[in-house]
Amino acid sequence: MANNNSNRKNVYEIYKTMEYGPVLDSASLGETWLKGRKFGPFIDGSWIQESGGGTEIHNPCTGHHIATVVNSSQGDVDRAVASSVTAFLSWRQLSGYDRAKYLYSLARHLQKNVSLLVQVESLNRGVQTSDPREFDVPAAVRHFYHYAGWAQLVHSDLEGWEPRGVVAGILSSCCPLAMLAWIIAPALAAGNTVCLRPSKQTPLPAMLLAHIAIEAGLPAGVLNVLPGGSDVAQQLLLHNDVAHITFSGPTSIGRQIIQATAGCPKKLTLKGGKCPPLSDTAEEVNPHFCGERVENHLGKTFPSSSDQDSNLDLPILGSLAQYESSALANYATEAVLSGRTPMLVFDTADIDSASDSIVKDAWFNQGQVPWAVTQLLVQESIFKDFAEKLKKRLNKVAIGGAFDKMADIGPPCSSQTVVNVRQAITKAVEKGLEV
Repeated sequence: MANNNSNRKNVYEIYKTMEYGPVLDSASLGETWLKGRKFGPFIDGSWIQESGGGTEIHNPCTGHHIATVVNSSQGDVDRAVASSVTAFLSWRQLSGYDRAKYLYSLARHLQKNVSLLVQVESLNRGVQTSDPREFDVPAAVRHFYHYAGWAQLVHSDLEGWEPRGVVAGILSSCCPLAMLAWIIAPALAAGNTVCLRPSKQTPLPAMLLAHIAIEAGLPAGVLNVLPGGSDVAQQLLLHNDVAHITFSGPTSIGRQIIQATAGCPKKLTLKGGKCPPLSDTAEEVNPHFCGERVENHLGKTFPSSSDQDSNLDLPILGSLAQYESSALANYATEAVLSGRTPMLVFDTADIDSASDSIVKDAWFNQGQVPWAVTQLLVQESIFKDFAEKLKKRLNKVAIGGAFDKMADIGPPCSSQTVVNVRQAITKAVEKGLEV
């Protein structure tokens, strides 16, 4: 009996101290689809074959080249917008039911390509496959299904509203697949057409969506994709035939968009900083719907657009936000203070669960999301115990590649981000930070 107990103890100790090796997910589907591809602009339902060079896209985990994307020219932007204008004339005339059929088709084809979408997103962004599998792809699918339902209600529940025309969607590198769904689905449901400029760092999910749109039978010109940098975004911002601009990303860029379009009769939907957009207008049935009442503009907005001629549908908010209670409602609350996202931990908290959640919320997508926790406010009476628990939890964080199922955190999506982080650490150490 003593020997059995001894053996059990040994087994327990082994399990307690053993280190787990990598458990790799497959990347073959995404690598096969991307192999040798050179993506140009997607205009009027076709890929534009460019003869010039392009931007090489590398896997952030390995540094290996995975695809080439050609930047759009001024002529490409003009052709894409013209295509969207032409498509708008017929797209807006479709019944909400007919538009819904196309959105349902897009949603179903996204579901059919879940594995490919997950792998392409992870290869491009360097995030663990669990992120796009559990968040980005399901969110994109849900949005297309959701707004397909709204499309059928346009004429009954949104009587008197009219589509605006061509919507220019400008994406940041954060969660590209989910973000583009948030832009495209409501715009198409309302009867608008879309010219999308994906992030220069993470353009591949948008390229894949364009490919899926062909399979789903989306009419030519309803969705155009224009890869490129700030020059392409600037051309879309100032284009006379673009009626509405939507952007999600850094507040500083949002301010530049406001300045660039000042005096233009364009509508803006902007989300920036560390907080979601907020509106206090009862008329705004859906602030992202990109529709407009025939008799006046899309409602008044909070807090600064009391002027009837304001081109802001949604302001960029720095310190005010509308938020739902977080998953940590019983012991912690997420809020917005001066553009930061702190987490508050009180003495009633389950400290072990709170430390686990902080790791998840601070480093989701390697911390490259506007809602990542950047401040930690802990009640003084539990500070020492909590700090010790959090330190132990951080020591267990596993760093690895996007396709390592045992890894918690992968690399940033660009080499410049690595430089920025190192510079920030250096400055913090100079100010007294202990590393």
